[in-house]
Amino acid sequence: MSYQLRPPLNEREQKIVDGLRSRTNVANRVASYRIRLGLTQQELGQRAGTKQSRVSELESLQGNLQFDTLDRIARVLGLEIDLVPRVATVGEVSTRATAKARALFSSGDGDTGVYSISALSVTSGNRGEYEPIG
Repeated sequence: MSYQLRPPLNEREQKIVDGLRSRTNVANRVASYRIRLGLTQQELGQRAGTKQSRVSELESLQGNLQFDTLDRIARVLGLEIDLVPRVATVGEVSTRATAKARALFSSGDGDTGVYSISALSVTSGNRGEYEPIG
């Protein structure tokens, strides 16, 4: 596995990444489960009572699905929609608030009980972190 050093994001880039994080997580999870179940976009749309074009829009980060449509798609895939606390980003949440949120959701064994639903890791840190490529 090779690695590349990601340069720090500027404030504008950070806002773009933060704005796309939830959409990217959902789009990747839907596409991943659809493919895993051997469904085409057309088949998923039919089973969820929507058009193939709506499934395509969701998977390609286009459009803006109604919650009910997204929920029907999730149910067909055996998924449910759940809101989880965001990972703190620079300037978004103070370290102290993050620690407090983790304590609130902790099960006592260090496990916060909050798991990423993303099949694609989209990190937002301004730390020049390494991430796998290829």
